[in-house]
Amino acid sequence: MFRILYYLILLVLTELIDTTPCMALALGGTGVLAGFHTATSLLSLRAHLPESVAGMPEVGILEFPSTPSPLELHKWYEAFITHPHCNTFWDEVERLIRGLAPNTKYCILLQPEFSNGKRVTLGSSFLTDNDPNMEAMKEHFTPLITKLEDDYNEDFCGQTRVKVRSTLTSPGTQPAPKSAKRPTTAQILETMQSSMQAQTNAIIEAIKNTPQPTPSPSLLAGVDWTPILQAGVSALASTLGIQVSAPTPTPTPQPSAATAPGEVQTTAINSRLDRMEDLISSQNEFFQDNLRTMNSTINEMQDVPLHPHATARVNALTSEVNSIREILASQGQAAQARTLETLAQGQAAILAMMQGGTPTSTPSNGGTPTSPPANGGTPPSSPSEGGTPTSPPTNAATMAMVEATGAAIGHPITYETQESIDARMAAKEAAWQAKLERESGGAPPVTPQPPEKALPEITPSVPYESDLDLSKIVTADLESLILPDGSNKVYMAAWYNGKESKIFDITSYGYNTEVMLQEFWLNLINCNRGSTLYFHNWAGYDAILSLIPLVGLHEHGLSFKPIVQNNQVLSLTVLQMIKGENKIVLTIKDSLKMIPGPLGKLAKEFQVPTQKDHFPHYFLLDGDISQTLTYSGPIPAYEYFEPKRTSKEDYEEMVEQFKGGWNYLEVSREYILGDVLAQYQIIIKFFQTLREAFPINPTRLLSAPGTAFKIWKTVQLPLLNNDLLKVYDLSRSLDTKFRGAYLGGIVDVYRPHLNEGQGFYYDVNSLYPTAMCREIPVGLPTPTTLTDLDPTFFGYLQATVKAPAPDTPGGYIGLLPIKLGGRLVCPGGEFSGFFFSEELRFALANGYKLLNIGEAWLFQRGENTFRALIEKLNAMKVQAQKEGKPVLRNLAKLLMNSMYGRFGMHTPEVKHAIVNPQQLDDIVENYLVLEKITLGTLELITYILNRDLLDFSEDKETKLLRKYLKGIPGQTNVPIAAAVTAYSRMIINEFKLLALSKGLDIFYSDTDSLVVNGVLPPEYCDSAKLGQLKLEHTFREGIFASPKIYYLELEDGTTVTKCKGYSGKLSKAQYLELLEGHALDLTVTRWRRSLAEGSLKLGGILRKLKDNQMSKYRKEGGTPS
Repeated sequence: MFRILYYLILLVLTELIDTTPCMALALGGTGVLAGFHTATSLLSLRAHLPESVAGMPEVGILEFPSTPSPLELHKWYEAFITHPHCNTFWDEVERLIRGLAPNTKYCILLQPEFSNGKRVTLGSSFLTDNDPNMEAMKEHFTPLITKLEDDYNEDFCGQTRVKVRSTLTSPGTQPAPKSAKRPTTAQILETMQSSMQAQTNAIIEAIKNTPQPTPSPSLLAGVDWTPILQAGVSALASTLGIQVSAPTPTPTPQPSAATAPGEVQTTAINSRLDRMEDLISSQNEFFQDNLRTMNSTINEMQDVPLHPHATARVNALTSEVNSIREILASQGQAAQARTLETLAQGQAAILAMMQGGTPTSTPSNGGTPTSPPANGGTPPSSPSEGGTPTSPPTNAATMAMVEATGAAIGHPITYETQESIDARMAAKEAAWQAKLERESGGAPPVTPQPPEKALPEITPSVPYESDLDLSKIVTADLESLILPDGSNKVYMAAWYNGKESKIFDITSYGYNTEVMLQEFWLNLINCNRGSTLYFHNWAGYDAILSLIPLVGLHEHGLSFKPIVQNNQVLSLTVLQMIKGENKIVLTIKDSLKMIPGPLGKLAKEFQVPTQKDHFPHYFLLDGDISQTLTYSGPIPAYEYFEPKRTSKEDYEEMVEQFKGGWNYLEVSREYILGDVLAQYQIIIKFFQTLREAFPINPTRLLSAPGTAFKIWKTVQLPLLNNDLLKVYDLSRSLDTKFRGAYLGGIVDVYRPHLNEGQGFYYDVNSLYPTAMCREIPVGLPTPTTLTDLDPTFFGYLQATVKAPAPDTPGGYIGLLPIKLGGRLVCPGGEFSGFFFSEELRFALANGYKLLNIGEAWLFQRGENTFRALIEKLNAMKVQAQKEGKPVLRNLAKLLMNSMYGRFGMHTPEVKHAIVNPQQLDDIVENYLVLEKITLGTLELITYILNRDLLDFSEDKETKLLRKYLKGIPGQTNVPIAAAVTAYSRMIINEFKLLALSKGLDIFYSDTDSLVVNGVLPPEYCDSAKLGQLKLEHTFREGIFASPKIYYLELEDGTTVTKCKGYSGKLSKAQYLELLEGHALDLTVTRWRRSLAEGSLKLGGILRKLKDNQMSKYRKEGGTPS
């Protein structure tokens, strides 16, 4: 108890030297103070704080001994070594630990330094003797290094501080016999007193040597510390059942010239310590045993990584204290029991004072503290104003200590009476009920059931404030010949890093593609170590053609970590064994996933200096590779170029340009170099524009949805949290439950042919971003029971409905979709589904009838889940359009449309690895291998944890499960994505209902568009405003053969055609054939990709296209009345 009071005084004293940030971080960041504080945990408090924010020098820290010698028990020693990314880092750590004395356990803390000078602690300490298990240590610290660098968007590059503390006797040493004499309480107290006196003196010296700022006095300047010290001593004395009378305080004299500023007298403390020593010495050995057991338990817990939320640790420690207190009380040790009870109450009081909140009430039986009510049914709680605790601690001595501290620092700590608390909460309740009644027209709110279990929260990302380092960006490309059988033969490869480039072709390697590619990879890695390499379409093209030669380099000490999604290798980390440790030498990513679009189009939109050139990809002279590569003569005919990329006008210009001759290899080199230059320029411009707009580091991201999600977590999620709303990760819990409600857009044909009058093709401007600006379901999903669709209910529910007749507007359009046979349909008659409440209400308001409600899940309404960020991006897009900044415009548009999809991403519990046969044998012991692709002598495997083989009562196997799940992508929330798509369907259907109400006919509709035979009201049309309509086409004839298959003949005679799945262009006659019910036989070009063979083959398949998806209303000629 004395240690707790003493450290409270120390924490207050640190205000003199500006450590308020230190306290805040200790409470909110590390969780050290969230647990029950014993002397042991308090001694290590400073070790868990970032050094850069600690204004007070650490007390008692000792220099690491230069020669092996025993360390003083529970004293911290420090040494400084290199940064974690240095090749010698782990060698230096091991050398340091092996220099310690044997037969002792040590706590090891690592505190590396960021490039900005900030030093942070890598989680909790690692327990070892002087013969460390380095693999276990690396496994303990390495993930923390990666996580902290990602969280702070900084790299560790400064010196690492190693802190070592001798803590326990090594298990290998002979334990002392039980009969050995224990240290007396007098000895323990003497040690405590001397330690505290040394630390106090160090603080006094720090205060003396700290320059006092002249302009504004410190918060604690002129504080009278006597009441604080008296209150601390009195509190301890009171808990032990004695009375201590403090001398009457006298005015503090002004210091004379001979008195050092900040000098503190300790005579009164020492006299009270003498009395306390006598008292504590009288306590029996039983109490000492229990205290030592508790301290040992907490010592061991310090070496266990902290859970993101400290609740479990608080409960466990409090339960331990309560159990000891009950044992003591049952044996008549009332004084000791009161002491332990005071410790628990003092802990709550101290936390309340520092955090400005109310201490949590913990049941005496060690149970879980009472949780606040679940969301939605009761008013949300808010912290008390001004940081004042709402209720006092129950122990009078602790209250006196806290109040004395507040009075001494000039910030009195006051408490509300129970009556005022009840009145304030009643007022909040009344206001909340009134709000619900206003929204529901007087209906009572639905009371949710408490959630079954806690769910992980999606937390905000730390803004990236540093300058963007783009010096490690490399771009690369491959060029291939298309052989007669349709397969691709790589004949050239190139890379560019902003300063230099290198081109490889197979004529220098005996026409051997694999040898050339291995040389390409070795050269690229050696010249660009530690870089990030981008291919434009790595996942769908370059990886397939070059992965086998790359993994064949494992004999050079390389290993590979893939990220695979939808059977594509999205990214690949290449590591190399250097001095016994794997180091990242290259990270390969796909720029097409980050910046979607053909390279030529992007080069024009980004207005980069290098534009994509033209090349005859289908040219193959007499089917012979060597003849083709050595060809020199007239430019190949136009038929060898791709019509989509090269127009006839472009070709005529090239004919004029190459009048003097055209050389295949020379043009290939210019073409591939232009590609990697253009790609590099696009990426640099994109990343710079992105960094200027948002505080993120795009070089660490993989895709456009991932980029949008990172921005949302950095910029928007904190705003949502400020509204006391949270977003939970449902990827490992309720994903399957809500995925049935995640449906896409509806495409429908209502009338097949417009050949009289005019047709008008409207698009909704930014449909999905518009939907994202509405109320989104957030908070904890809470199951509830409904008998009717209560007006206040917001969430998802299973329901049975009856659709209106087809001759009504709602029945004609179809407003409520379900998935049937893998397709999205809007059925007639009675049907059931799992619906978003707002889409169901929209359908009910337009003729649908609710027949029955099954299960229901309640959410909170997130009014600003996306809105502020979407509005900012839209304003950015509009302004960029006006100012002629296509990069910024395209960036804003891309982010707006990519954001919501990340929440609906499916993340199955599978992992991928590239392994050798021995590694594969090790994996199959605990995992099921679902798929195996042979890559030379290695295997790319897809595997899943075989839970049937695990016994989760064994701690080792539980850790295996946690480790496995930790590496699987998560942070998804399907209810959010499902709500966005539901709102989107509602928006387009609102415009359809509007058209019908104006007497117009609807001919066709897509996810975000509709075709009508008249002009819609101008107040609904604005191409620059979210959710408004923009007129895309006015046409004189339209043929709508099937969803995604249509023909438009515009007023000027030009045509707009679409035929999903067919890259060619159908004639008007062919569309009319489909309209009449005839089938078309079309040859469709398809790529056959094989990672195992490392091949791409171009071929054609026959597709029978027929009119088989007509709307039943169009076939039946139904129209709404």
